[in-house]
Amino acid sequence: MTRHHSLHLRAMLSRALTPSLRYRGMLVLVIWQVPVQPVIGPDGSLGFMLGGGSDEHAEVSCEGDLIRSERVQYRVAAVEADYSLTPLVRVDASAGFMGSDAGSHNGGFGTVQLRADWKSIGAGLGVALSPAFDEFDSRTTAWPSIYLRAGSKEGLHLRGDLFPPTAFAGQHIARLGLGYNSVLRDQGSGFIGVVGAGSDEGGTGVAAELALPLSNRFALSVEGHYAGGEAHPIAGLAAGGRFILGSTQPVNTSLRDRPVPAH
Repeated sequence: MTRHHSLHLRAMLSRALTPSLRYRGMLVLVIWQVPVQPVIGPDGSLGFMLGGGSDEHAEVSCEGDLIRSERVQYRVAAVEADYSLTPLVRVDASAGFMGSDAGSHNGGFGTVQLRADWKSIGAGLGVALSPAFDEFDSRTTAWPSIYLRAGSKEGLHLRGDLFPPTAFAGQHIARLGLGYNSVLRDQGSGFIGVVGAGSDEGGTGVAAELALPLSNRFALSVEGHYAGGEAHPIAGLAAGGRFILGSTQPVNTSLRDRPVPAH
């Protein structure tokens, strides 16, 4: 290639690139003014629950015959909270007061549980404190609180609990069933399964939970259980609201608050 041909080729390339270079400055300004929106997912929640229910004190003979049965009615008020320590680990807790004419179902309660949720498995361990539900003893008793999950943490999964952090103190002794979404606070979640509920003389029945977000900051919560006793049903229902802490926080940036890069 001669020098003449080289200069001619350079001139052709220059004419071809000139239109695109003309708008380079405008393109930089447009990109620089696009809002920056870091996504900060909800990292906690705080809920308030009110409800009530009934339990049973029953005496059964060695042959399995019912000697006597006494129904116990109670009311509960509780605070439920959770907070993510890391994207993997979170703390679940509940605390409240149970009121009843029977000393066995009268007093404060609380549960704290530390849990980890991987993609297809989850586990948690803590402690639960509540009235002993003993007809002749009004002391407070401690039990282990355990959480186990197998299946999708954001979808359908199998879940097992021992004294979970709910508004019913230690009334939910153990439960096993199907759950949906155990980690996303701003999306609907639920559980339904078999439960051993009530005091030491309690029965086996069904328990359910539902959390339904009504906005990006608030969700409706419902918890309940029903089991057959010796002569009286063992049942409870609580409802309330849950405030979602932390959400998407868009941060708008423009030339007014950012320096223009040098050309």
